[in-house]
Amino acid sequence: MPKSDGFILLRIRPSARWRLRLNIRKHLKTVEERVYTSRKDQPHPKLGDYLNQLDDWLTKDAGLPRKQRRTAQRLFECLQIEGYRGGYTAVQRHVKDWKRTQTSSPTIKQAFVPSLSTR
Repeated sequence: MPKSDGFILLRIRPSARWRLRLNIRKHLKTVEERVYTSRKDQPHPKLGDYLNQLDDWLTKDAGLPRKQRRTAQRLFECLQIEGYRGGYTAVQRHVKDWKRTQTSSPTIKQAFVPSLSTR
């Protein structure tokens, strides 16, 4: 791609130029900025039957050393063996939320406050 004055000049094929012009016109005509809302609570209907099993595995793994704990990917594979037909991201989200609710006390690194006094 040729460079000119610090800008990259893009070569756009003629069929794409028309769509690009339409998009630019559309965005120039808009007065208000679009508002995108994100869901706070993602539904996971297929995971519902397997939540108890997943929570049991997570509580058992919580007592193990960090290297011996199962990852979200491994838990997903174990759930598939049990008959789960849903997606990985639902399992990953649940594991992340479960870990967030379980850690209530700060770790030593988070609780350590260095002394500011000099002697």
